[in-house]
Amino acid sequence: MEVRIRYRWTFEKATLYRGEGGLYVLFDNSQSAIAERQFIPWYYKDECLDS
Repeated sequence: MEVRIRYRWTFEKATLYRGEGGLYVLFDNSQSAIAERQFIPWYYKDECLDS
C-alpha cells in the first residue's frame, strides 16, 4: 500500500497493522515530522481506499 503524510508529498510504501489501540502504519523508509494520531490516507494505485 502507499500512503502520504501531507498533501502533495510523494507517496511512500507502508504496511497497515491493526492492534489493540487502533491502526498503525509502518513505513518502508523512515519518515519525519509525523504527529501522533495524525490523519493518513492510504491508496492503491490512484484510488484512496480509506484513512
